[in-house]
Amino acid sequence: MFIIMTWALVGLIAGGMLGGSLADLGANHRGDIGAIFVGLVTGAALGAAAGGFAGRALGRMFAGDARKLGFIAAGPWIASLALVIGIVAFGQLSESMRNPDMVRSDGIGLSLIYEIRLPPGAPAPASARSVSVELRTPGEVMEATSANLMKIDDRTVIQGHFWVYKAAPKRVVAFRIGDGPASLFTMNLAARPADRGGRWSSWQGPDVGDGAVGKSPRAPQPEELVEIRYAANY
Repeated sequence: MFIIMTWALVGLIAGGMLGGSLADLGANHRGDIGAIFVGLVTGAALGAAAGGFAGRALGRMFAGDARKLGFIAAGPWIASLALVIGIVAFGQLSESMRNPDMVRSDGIGLSLIYEIRLPPGAPAPASARSVSVELRTPGEVMEATSANLMKIDDRTVIQGHFWVYKAAPKRVVAFRIGDGPASLFTMNLAARPADRGGRWSSWQGPDVGDGAVGKSPRAPQPEELVEIRYAANY
């Protein structure tokens, strides 16, 4: 009787998990409570019935062998652990297949925070509204979610962040004050940045230079003294 109850209990749990997971994957949209509930109940019932039947059959088959009965009693727990690991791995694989263009397979995205500091002694912008900060990728252009002005020593710092959902081979931040010239910064980030725990990059200047061979170096323009640093925060 113990073996039958053990197999039935493990079958109920494993069947419910498997049924709920498959129902969620097959639903019109993820997280459909109704579909998950039906799949869970159906899977649990079928799993309990199948587990109880298998436990009864195995118990009768090896009734005279205590060692094998011990393995039979422990077997369903080992199998259920393997099933749980398989379900988790399958779920992660299916998420990554569903969202091949996302920066994260679960679709949550990340916060790309930045700080832009003006040259020493440069006047501060009249307000945060006069500052334009864009994140440009080959697929889209987005405005910064927020922008705050701060004063650190003799330099004005603009701080903000972008919500990033899509992977991109190249990301460029375009910074402009009012109608002034734009400063472009190419971010040294992977298409899917690794979780660096929100650690800042080093300060870097904008993408400038004449690019012509044989030209003498020129003095940097005021907008070229602007610097940026950034961090990917999951």
